[in-house]
Amino acid sequence: MSGFYVLNIIDAIVYAHLHHFDVGDNLGRMEVYPIINAPIVANQTYSGIGLKVRL
Repeated sequence: MSGFYVLNIIDAIVYAHLHHFDVGDNLGRMEVYPIINAPIVANQTYSGIGLKVRL
């Protein structure tokens, strides 16, 4: 029961912080595309894949 109560408090805090966040209907410019990274760190190459979101 106390876990549910804590989750309810966290939900209320997040809602209060995002209350004035602009959620407009113009999300047509949002782009999501895959990327492949191969950065060089300390003369070692690390590779990875991911998603990039551009607003």
